[in-house]
Amino acid sequence: MVKIKSFVFVIALSLMVCGVAVGSQLSLHDKIGDLNQLANFIKDNYAPIDQKRILYGADIDQLLNRYLSYLPLIKSDEEFYYLVARFEGEFHDMHLMIFAPVYRSANLGFTADLIEGKIFIDKIDRAILSKNVFPFSHGDEIISFDGHPVSEELKSLKGFRGRENPRTEDRSAAFALTDRLGTLVPLPVEKEARLEIRPKRSRTLSKVSVRWNFESMTSNSPRSKRTCTGKSQIKIPENSTMVEDTPFIAYYHPTPKGNVGYLKIGHFMPEEIEKIDSKIWLEKYKEALQVLNKKTNALIVDESGNCGGDGNLLLQIIEMFLNRPVKNPWIARLRAAPLTLKMLKKTLQDEIGENPNSPNIPTIQAEIDVTENSIRAGDLLTPAITFWGPASLQPKSFYNKPIMILINEMAGSAGDLFPALMQDLGRAKLIGSTTAGGGGGDLDYEKIELTHSHIKMDLINRMITYRANGRPLEDLGAQPDHPYSITTKDFLDGYREYRKFYVQKLIGEL
Repeated sequence: MVKIKSFVFVIALSLMVCGVAVGSQLSLHDKIGDLNQLANFIKDNYAPIDQKRILYGADIDQLLNRYLSYLPLIKSDEEFYYLVARFEGEFHDMHLMIFAPVYRSANLGFTADLIEGKIFIDKIDRAILSKNVFPFSHGDEIISFDGHPVSEELKSLKGFRGRENPRTEDRSAAFALTDRLGTLVPLPVEKEARLEIRPKRSRTLSKVSVRWNFESMTSNSPRSKRTCTGKSQIKIPENSTMVEDTPFIAYYHPTPKGNVGYLKIGHFMPEEIEKIDSKIWLEKYKEALQVLNKKTNALIVDESGNCGGDGNLLLQIIEMFLNRPVKNPWIARLRAAPLTLKMLKKTLQDEIGENPNSPNIPTIQAEIDVTENSIRAGDLLTPAITFWGPASLQPKSFYNKPIMILINEMAGSAGDLFPALMQDLGRAKLIGSTTAGGGGGDLDYEKIELTHSHIKMDLINRMITYRANGRPLEDLGAQPDHPYSITTKDFLDGYREYRKFYVQKLIGEL
């Protein structure tokens, strides 16, 4: 049975990349060496290795043996790259990041999204696709892709980047349907994609062929403009007063119980996303919150699609909402490994060099001490300890009124942590769908490169964050107090029904 499964698996992979690579430069010995190198690195450094085995059956030794059995069937280097990506995907972890050395991308000139099990056209770049060439619009449904149901194409894309939350994995595959990065998924073989599309308010299917636009990439994984953004998909009410429109959206509008505000927090990495200094970014949030505190009775914080970022900025944003000192709630267990210790010591040196009086220094030193003790004891993980920041958070009280936070499955890493901590502190209730479940992270970007294939690992999950109730944030995510699933009507109509729902919940707190 193993041979049959191996054959089917590799044939499917081969069909996705055939015609892309010519021949193979890697020997079977090279491939075996690289896969063993990767597996050993994960064994030695990966924090949730037991948790993933229990939840997903991702036993590292069994996986390694199974994937080694596939190698004799691999015919090209690129097939090997994406086989390794599949191996990484078995752990369902957004912080286990493998990048193939394929620095090309391909897009169809429009984006797609997954709503209620259907694939819809989202945004169209009319500079690439004129209306004469592509007479479709936002909300038209894609029925088939290259001659088979579009669901089959999604299924073929899913396994390359495993995610903790199945909904995150599904939507990520939908994004990759029309916009593919060679570092992450195989690029299309054909020059054109053949689509069947059902326009809105029509029962008739239209067939169209769209050319793939192939481009060179300058980095491993450009941040998604659809998730890591301070902009909002939710239509702004006509009677709103704008407070800020760049680099994030903030406004307020009247309701039967007075004004309520809206504030978007799309990430915690302004210098990477918007090329803006983090101090300026924080100052803009401070100013917006002070205006909203004067003008509103309650606030919606929208962190849907928040792709994470800097833990320092996350904690400083939380302090803006506090009206009393609290013990730092960011608790984690670290992988008790020599490389973890090495990175902690480097982090301490960097912190001292930047600011000898930094409140982070005692926290990092305590982590070094517990990691050393855990290594000596032969433990897999350290005891739970404050992961980052000062021992206590201080109230800035820039906004001290009721808050609700909008969350969804595309909010991950610090995008998981922010709503979870605000919920645990009793400072906010959550609305929407469970976050991505990327409740781990790395201490630093310690990169490795596999010896023969030059596949890169940019991150590995070296810690597991825990909630106030003792449950891990990894895999479970932050869960809503008021669940809401986005509907097709929301997608087509500027999310008005969603806005009505969360405003009613918010003013119900007044």
